[in-house]
Amino acid sequence: MTKAKSIYLITGGAGAIGSSIVEYLLESKENIVRVFDSDEYGIWHLQQRLKGNPNVRFFLGSVRDYHRVKEAMHGVDFVIHCAAYKHVPLCEYNPFDAVETNVVGTQNTIRAAFDTSTIMKFLYISTDKAVNPTSLMGATKLIGERLVLATNYVKGTREIRLSVVRFPNVIQTRGNVFEAWENQLKRDGQIQVTDPAMTRYFIPIERAVEFVIESFEYMNGGEIFIPGGIEKDLRNVVDVAKEWLDAQTIKGEIVFSKPEFGEKFHEALYTEAEEPHKKDVSPTLCVILPPRYDFVKWVQQDE
Repeated sequence: MTKAKSIYLITGGAGAIGSSIVEYLLESKENIVRVFDSDEYGIWHLQQRLKGNPNVRFFLGSVRDYHRVKEAMHGVDFVIHCAAYKHVPLCEYNPFDAVETNVVGTQNTIRAAFDTSTIMKFLYISTDKAVNPTSLMGATKLIGERLVLATNYVKGTREIRLSVVRFPNVIQTRGNVFEAWENQLKRDGQIQVTDPAMTRYFIPIERAVEFVIESFEYMNGGEIFIPGGIEKDLRNVVDVAKEWLDAQTIKGEIVFSKPEFGEKFHEALYTEAEEPHKKDVSPTLCVILPPRYDFVKWVQQDE
């Protein structure tokens, strides 16, 4: 018997990106969405926004707990794995916890998906900081990517397909630079920029969600997706800061600070090794195709 509705599980579903994906999916009455998050207040806040919608379910739990993740996945068709620690300095200061959530939590989520026979697609939300990482957070996200991609080689006869999306900076996420600037401006009339030459990619959250959905629909397993036409979104951070400051009712000034440990001056969305495997899918989507390993040639032949 065919199910009438598709069931999605969004880990980290109470976060800025996760909750935006939840709201997008709920625009269709054919979708049931399970929100999975350890942030009780975040789940409550989202619950209030979605009050009265019969197609959403809320699950308190951590991706560190394999059994809880597996319970939440019962009967699920699709998984979008957003749950992660994302702040570079905090991960440097709390390294064991960063690994527990970003690496072990991702492994738990993959294994739970493996043990849930109904799941067909698994999409992992990564970051540009996973490209040639210089921070612990970036390194944990790179390991998460590798776990997801390599799992396609060991899934056996399971129908599940697993892929990765890499985000640049998303403007409206919690704890972003604009929120930091707002607090700094109110406190002492100054906002901090690391260096006049520092650059970042910036995209709005609406575009980030569209990017995730387009990647999800296109994925076949083993790909890494990045936004298409991203070059136009590359900005000098100091120019962004000036524009933001000009739009504020409180006037202030920009001061320059030293870079945090592990902070890059310039981010990238793919490596030199990945560039030959990159191709445009559409004006808004670019894919890095999975490598094709010849495992047979690694096997020692009998003489």
